[in-house]
Amino acid sequence: MDFSPNGSVLLTGWGPGSKKKVALYDVSNGNNIGNVTVGDAVESVDYSEDGTSYAFGGLDNDLIIYNGTVYGTNIATFTEPTSDVYSVDYSYDSMW
Repeated sequence: MDFSPNGSVLLTGWGPGSKKKVALYDVSNGNNIGNVTVGDAVESVDYSEDGTSYAFGGLDNDLIIYNGTVYGTNIATFTEPTSDVYSVDYSYDSMW
């Protein structure tokens, strides 16, 4: 899990089983404010330092980047990993 840079959104990864998703929660009230359904369990999530995007990866061997809005759009999907993605982390300048 990871918090947005301003602390208002909690980003979580779920799985295995039927809860194969990335979920976003409003920290002020605990309400679910968005979901991204994925192919398999999510192992790692990370918000960019500037809050403009978030990345996640897991047991489906993909690294996925969404823009930072709650109902974001997929910016990029990297399918090159040849095994499970256990950790994602942005650089401090949010460039990588």
